Amino acid sequence: MKKNKKQLNYWGVWGMCLIFLFATNIFIYQKTKEFEQKESYELFLDIVHDSETAIQNRMLFYEEGLWGGVGLFNASQSVERNEWGAYVQALKVNQHYPGINGIGYIQVVSKDDLENFVQLAREDDYPQFKITNIGNLDYKEDYIILFIEPVEINKEAVGLNIGSEANRRFAAEKARDSGKATITQIIQLVQDQQKKAGFLLLLPVYEKGKPVETVIQKREALQGWVYAPFVGENFLQDIINTDSFLSFSVYDQANITNDNLIYKKIIDANHSPRFSIQKSLELGNNVWTILWESSVEMEERFHTQLPLFSLLISASASIFLLSIISFLLFHQYRTSLQTEKAQSSLEESENRFSQAFQNAPVGMALVSLKGKWIQVNKALCDILGYSEEELLKMSFQSLTHPDDLDRCMNLMKKLINGEVAHFQSEKRYIHKKKNIIWVLLDVSLVRDRGGTPLYFVAQTQDITVRKKSDEQIRKQKESLEKLNKVMIGREMKMIELKKSVKEKKKKSSDS
Repeated sequence: MKKNKKQLNYWGVWGMCLIFLFATNIFIYQKTKEFEQKESYELFLDIVHDSETAIQNRMLFYEEGLWGGVGLFNASQSVERNEWGAYVQALKVNQHYPGINGIGYIQVVSKDDLENFVQLAREDDYPQFKITNIGNLDYKEDYIILFIEPVEINKEAVGLNIGSEANRRFAAEKARDSGKATITQIIQLVQDQQKKAGFLLLLPVYEKGKPVETVIQKREALQGWVYAPFVGENFLQDIINTDSFLSFSVYDQANITNDNLIYKKIIDANHSPRFSIQKSLELGNNVWTILWESSVEMEERFHTQLPLFSLLISASASIFLLSIISFLLFHQYRTSLQTEKAQSSLEESENRFSQAFQNAPVGMALVSLKGKWIQVNKALCDILGYSEEELLKMSFQSLTHPDDLDRCMNLMKKLINGEVAHFQSEKRYIHKKKNIIWVLLDVSLVRDRGGTPLYFVAQTQDITVRKKSDEQIRKQKESLEKLNKVMIGREMKMIELKKSVKEKKKKSSDS
């Protein structure tokens, strides 16, 4: 009877422990799922932020290109068609400005001066020049496209009176009154045979020397606009390197309708996205509404086994605890069996860690306090170009660019001294082929229970492509600035030459 009661007590205690541990495991699993969901969402936000920044940067970059055209007009008494063609050709728009249809100039022309304007345009190496209206508006002043290059793909736009159509005229006058780059609402370019959604980017050109502080002064000083036409699809389709992670839609203004659709990239129309964000983006004195949605591939790719792994770990711990209880109630033999099972679980856990380390998509390494590689994964070997065997015979110092070594060593000393918990830094490694590899390095320090440093854990991401892209943009800006200086210098010399010729003629006539 006592034996049965002891057994009953055992099963009661064992059952309560089992229920408690089961509830704990479920709690840990749910929390880990929430953590994974949060991490996935933050990654989604990072991609959205990158694409948003890319759109803004491209628009600003194109705006800088148009400012160069404004500078050409400001530095000249007049700009001829061949001069404008040479300027646009020097910009290499197809190479440096992907998605743009061309760069042109729109002239303000009064009704009384139309015939003279057409005659001058024809005499300026374009005998077929004629004015065409795209709308029915009729004002005292017309806004006529005088130049656009390359003219071969934009010939339908030459002579177009954008002031005859409400949308284009509104944007042009908004740019005139604000003095800022302005984009139109959604339009169809006359030169686009496919009639896709497009827009114009306009920058006002004011007469040199006139004040432009107030709106009235700006209107009186207005000469015209430097502008660029775009097809929305061409402007946006290669701007965001999201592969197949995001569905991406851009709409004009705040209304998400097919009439306002500028560009749309849908990965899977039947998929109900886990994450989606809608934002209003201010661009060129206008507003675009952008909708980002996560794709199946993104959601599956970043759906890890971490929740299941944590459940297995907590379950292993539960089994271990239950084995202790069984030991107290039963006998030594049972304890030894449970200990063997716990050991097996531990080995399995270590094996999973090793697999996760080796198969990580970024470079992973364990590094000694002196800088020797202790353990490296395949991704790091691919980044540096060395085999695992070669790297384990080397130190990170021998592969670090000399200009970055002191800074890196100082950061590692701060880790050892406990001044920082971890650090993240961009640095250069020297590839096996002797070329420079830019990486983003994230380093933390592992200590024993007593606080003694054991080794470093380093994560390495290859950012060489991004650094090269940043450098290319910087060089393009420098080239544009140099070009503007050359054009201004050239015009000043022409003015001085003309002035010298006039003075000589005057002296000659006087004598």
